[in-house]
This record gives sequence, structure tokens and C-alpha cells, in this order.
Amino acid sequence: MTPVSVFFNILDSAVIGTDPRDLVKSEYRRFFSDGEVVSKLFSEICALDMIYSIARMRDGYYRDRLVLKGGMSVRNHVPLVDHRFSFDADYDPNSYAGYSFGDVKEIRPDIVKYANIRKSSTRVGRAREVDRFHFIDFGYREALRSAGRIDIEETPKVELCKTGCRVQLEPVEDEMSTMMDLNFLGLSPLVIKHVALEEQLATKLFIVGDTRRGKRNHFDAYDALRIVDDNPDINWKKVRQVFEVLAGKKMVKGHITSPRNHIAECRHQLDVMRINTGKKAQLADVVFQKGFDFDKMADRVKELYDRV
Repeated sequence: MTPVSVFFNILDSAVIGTDPRDLVKSEYRRFFSDGEVVSKLFSEICALDMIYSIARMRDGYYRDRLVLKGGMSVRNHVPLVDHRFSFDADYDPNSYAGYSFGDVKEIRPDIVKYANIRKSSTRVGRAREVDRFHFIDFGYREALRSAGRIDIEETPKVELCKTGCRVQLEPVEDEMSTMMDLNFLGLSPLVIKHVALEEQLATKLFIVGDTRRGKRNHFDAYDALRIVDDNPDINWKKVRQVFEVLAGKKMVKGHITSPRNHIAECRHQLDVMRINTGKKAQLADVVFQKGFDFDKMADRVKELYDRV
């Protein structure tokens, strides 16, 4: 009988009972020597398992129809040492290729079937519908605790956008970027689709001023700055085009706002960020390189809007 495992794709024997700092690629280990990072690295491993599962199940059906976005996608555009931990896998349907949420709405039952095929003890939570989004929680925390009293940073989840989230530019297709050594985890490199550079930057700059994202917009400001610093050949014309499309969908008191008005709100939110000590602490807790200047970050991102 095949033993029950925690992960869908990762070898349990590589993780259970192991210090995850030993599983990091040698060139990154100096950034993760602190014992407090252990739960984050376990969360990173769980997020990888989710992304590999989405890409592999049903012979790549979802790999073709979903585009990875958010923090996990930004990693593919910046050096890893210049990024941050992100524990969720956020996707848009690949509308650039003609797909919509209707093509992927059965993803939860398909994940459950995949978990059963892979003999995994990790339970897949009931799908939650919130406004425009479809969330699926993964019970790695409970499964890992049962297997080895291992703790993770937060409950990993998959987020799918249902409406109002059309992919504007052709997605990029390349290997998933991670600081973990795939050989130690029993994985081969994974080629995925993720949001193109200019669309990722435009989205991050837009979300800074979207009050619906207010609790986490400091992460978006950080991501935007990292993208600009590490990609000198950004096509700002494309960034402006995508930003204008996003601003053209935003409603304020029943009226569509203008890009200029939204930029003013983005700059205002960056000023608000500067006085929020909680946001400073949250961001300092998840960035790989310590000691960055939060206030300087906010000021520099404000300047980026001169180019939008």
C-alpha cells in the first residue's frame, strides 16, 4: 500500500524532520540563517507544492488556462535576493488566449481528485467566494503538524480572479523562480505562465491606490520598486497603457475615476504608509535583505507615477 503523504508533488522525506534552511540553494543560505525564518521556509515549500499541482494536474489543463500573478510572479522578474516571501498562489484566467473563469471554475474538485491520486493527507478547503475572487485553502498546517509538529507562517491558498481581471499583455512563460533547491525536494524545474513585466508593474502601481487592497498595499509598493530597480529596459508606454485600462474600470461613488485622479490617490496612500509602523514591521518581516529604508521606498515609488 502506498503511504499517505503531506505533499502532492514534494517528497515528504526531504521535508519532514529536516531544517528547511538546509534545503535552500547554497547561494541564498546566508540570507536565511535566522531561526525565525524556519516557518516561512516551510510555507514557501507548501506554496511551491500548490503551484506545481495546478500546473501538473489534468495533464496541464490549468497550466494553459491560468496565469500566475502577484508576489509569486514578481519573483520571475527580479533577483530572488531582492524580493520577499509570498505564501499564496494568485491567478487570472488567461484571457489573452481567450479563456475565462468559466473554463477553470471546476478547479477545486479537480484539486481534490489530484490530492487523492497523489495519496496526500492535506485537505482542500471549501471554495470561498468573495466579491470578484474565488479562494481555495490548503490544509498543509494540520497535515504537517500531524506528520512532524512543523509550523508554517500562514494557511496557503489559491486565489482566482473571477471578473474584471483581464490579462492585457501576452503572458511570459519560463521557469518558476524559488530559493529552494529543487533537487532536495524531489522536483524538476517547472515552466509556467505568469504576468508580463510591464503588466505586473502597472498592476502593482495601480493597486497601491486601490483602497480595497489597503491592508497589503505596502507589499505592492515594494514589489513595484524592485521591478523598476532590476529592469532598466521597461517599456513605460506599455505600463501606461495597462495602467489606464485598470484606472478606467475603477468606480468611485458610482463614477469612473480618471488615471490622474487615481495617481493622486496612490501618492496619498504612500504618504499614509509612511506613518504606519505596523506596515513597516510587516514588510521588514518578509523581505529577504534586511535593513531597507521604508520611508525612502515610499518616496521613490511616488516618483514613479511621473512616468505613468
